[in-house]
Amino acid sequence: GGLTVLADRAIAGAAAIYDLAKSAQAFETLKSSFNDLAASAGESGDVMLGALRGASQGMIADQDLILAANRAMMLGVANSTQQMEQLLQIATVRGKAMGLSATDAFNDLVTGLGRMSPLILDNLGIVTGGEKVFDDYAKSLGRTAASLTDAERKQALFNKVLSESKSMMAGGIAANPFAQLDASMANLKIKVGELALPLAGEFAQIANEAAGELSHIFDA
Repeated sequence: GGLTVLADRAIAGAAAIYDLAKSAQAFETLKSSFNDLAASAGESGDVMLGALRGASQGMIADQDLILAANRAMMLGVANSTQQMEQLLQIATVRGKAMGLSATDAFNDLVTGLGRMSPLILDNLGIVTGGEKVFDDYAKSLGRTAASLTDAERKQALFNKVLSESKSMMAGGIAANPFAQLDASMANLKIKVGELALPLAGEFAQIANEAAGELSHIFDA
């Protein structure tokens, strides 16, 4: 009766703490990769994350910001704090116009630029103009479009998206309080998980040893 209920609650509570701790550990690993990528670009991970938090107006959880920023750096879309902020501002204002969350819009923009995909960018109402955007950029460099490197073609797209979005960003954008709350709760879960990490680590070690002992018993 009562003892069984208490035991069930205790097990459920321990499992919840363990899950939070696992999420926090995964976040720390992700953040470490982010810091390394930022450092390789001559930037500070902490400064970049702080700037992204500000640019997102608190509407995107830290983990989602870092995931998108990692993808942007790995795909060669953006390598500076300023470029990241510009991407996020563009994504936020265009996402709102297209009925997308700031998180989804940021992911789409990074992926669309990284893969040079007109279809993905079209989801954000961005018309790149096909090959003309590369021809124009090449002419500005005194070269031909065929001579552009992959990185230069991405830069041409980045410039086009920025110029096409400046008028939309001029009036600013009101933050969505529901998105802010969701992001805050996601960040809070990570913070709680970080506090639970030592306890969960001990629990995992004890459980692992117990499982090993049981395995030996069954083998015998």
